[in-house]
Amino acid sequence: MRRTVASKLVLGGIEGTSLSSQESQLLEKFPLRGLTLFKRNISCEAQVKSLNFKLKQIDASFEIAVDQEGGRVSRLRNFALEEDLFPDEGAAGNLDLSEQGWADYGQRVGNALEALGFTINFAPVVDVLTNPQNACIGDRAFASTAEAVVQKAGSFLQGQNLSSVKGVLKHFPGQGDAEVDTHLGAATVGLSPEELLTVHVKPFIDLSLHAHGIMTAHSSYPLVDDLPASISRKWITETLREKIGFKGLVYSDDFLMHAIPQDTPSWNEAIIEGLSAGLNVILICRHLEKSRQAVEAIETKMKSSKAFEAIVENRVWNNS
Repeated sequence: MRRTVASKLVLGGIEGTSLSSQESQLLEKFPLRGLTLFKRNISCEAQVKSLNFKLKQIDASFEIAVDQEGGRVSRLRNFALEEDLFPDEGAAGNLDLSEQGWADYGQRVGNALEALGFTINFAPVVDVLTNPQNACIGDRAFASTAEAVVQKAGSFLQGQNLSSVKGVLKHFPGQGDAEVDTHLGAATVGLSPEELLTVHVKPFIDLSLHAHGIMTAHSSYPLVDDLPASISRKWITETLREKIGFKGLVYSDDFLMHAIPQDTPSWNEAIIEGLSAGLNVILICRHLEKSRQAVEAIETKMKSSKAFEAIVENRVWNNS
């Protein structure tokens, strides 16, 4: 079945190392933009190559994404090559490498993912770690200053871009000062707009021209907007698009994180709010049935609102 406008806005997730019959049927009926794979989906090189090959038979442009930051967030930890490619000492940001060393590292990551059939890597993390109590970002961050993050992450991205794998910066507008893990609940960052722009947003500004996409945070920044950044027009459209001038794709973080209300009416409304605010792609990282729910919520809203229909069609066809 041909993808609808709504299905092109959703990146889903599956449960195991192959498609179940139910998942295959859902993808046939609701052919999504693509999937994000996690450790639960990856057992060995032959298996993930086979899975990715089958997924690409759905559509030539089917996106297959992964979070391969290295270290703590490494989806390839079961691989023999992982010990050589990806450091096991916290995170990539703990390594003391030259700019060329970071570029070489990024290229090796990109080449490895390309060989496995991945098209997108949700990396590098460009959060600036200004709160040492931030356990969620913690050692995933490259550094505690914007300048060092730009240097290290920028070199990594430059190297990764030598492969066909597309890099996505995260988590806009910066989650390095948060204390609550958005996987678990709402996180608030109480910094002033000036502090946010000069420190936490700076890596996104400096590296945006070199990135395929930017992933938003589910944190809220009440001195700018009470809404979480993933559903905030002030952050996505007014800041990222209009002020920074970013032309690439804007991905949400996983909408199954508990920073997003999970009851059905509120969750469906958050999907609509995120797209209205400027998101190009909604991530729903497991339970493929939830991706179906999102597609249906988008289609229902499109039928009832010509304005929303125009917004999402523009989002799909113009990436804006």
